Amino acid sequence: MTKMTTLYKTIEQPKYAWRVELAANVVWYREEGQQPNAFHRMMHRLFFGFKWERINEERGDANGDDTRSQG
Repeated sequence: MTKMTTLYKTIEQPKYAWRVELAANVVWYREEGQQPNAFHRMMHRLFFGFKWERINEERGDANGDDTRSQG
């Protein structure tokens, strides 16, 4: 008899830890560990005006739910 192995894998939703707003209503999310380092984030801000933000899971926007007030 041969030993059976599991053929199924589970799908897990990624946990986003960083976001950057590229343009009005265009937001890019990155997983923890996949964000640019501090130097590159600073250069993005200085040259392109992009602001990298760490996502606060307690605020409810960890998976793209933007709770900031719309002005």
